[in-house]
Amino acid sequence: MFAGQVDGTTFVDSKGSLRSIPQLTKNSQHALVASDAGQCCFSSSGGFVINDSVMSSGDAVTLINNSGSSMTITQGSGVSLYNTDDGSTGNKTLKARGIATVWFSTASIGYITGNFE
Repeated sequence: MFAGQVDGTTFVDSKGSLRSIPQLTKNSQHALVASDAGQCCFSSSGGFVINDSVMSSGDAVTLINNSGSSMTITQGSGVSLYNTDDGSTGNKTLKARGIATVWFSTASIGYITGNFE
C-alpha cells in the first residue's frame, strides 16, 4: 500500500486523500460493501445494513442520515455491533440528520458511536 506526499501538502494512500472522507450518496437501504471502508455513506432513505465478513480489521465507515426522520442501522447475522455508549449490541436507530461511525476490530465485530434514539 502506497502512502505519502504527492505535492508537499496532500497525503494519499491506496484509498485516496488522507485529509478528506469521500461521500457516497445512497438513496435506498444500503448493505455496506468493502469499498465503503474509509468513506462516508450519505442516505436520505432506507437505512444501512452491516453484514458479517464485509469489512476487515481496522476499517471504518461513517454513516449519515440526511433526512428529517430516523433510520435503522441493521446488525446482520453473525455481526456484533457494540454501542460505545453502553456496550449494547443489536440494531441502532439513527436520529434525523444524525451521524454514526463504525470501526471494525474484526470482520464480525464493530464498535459504533453516534446520534441514536
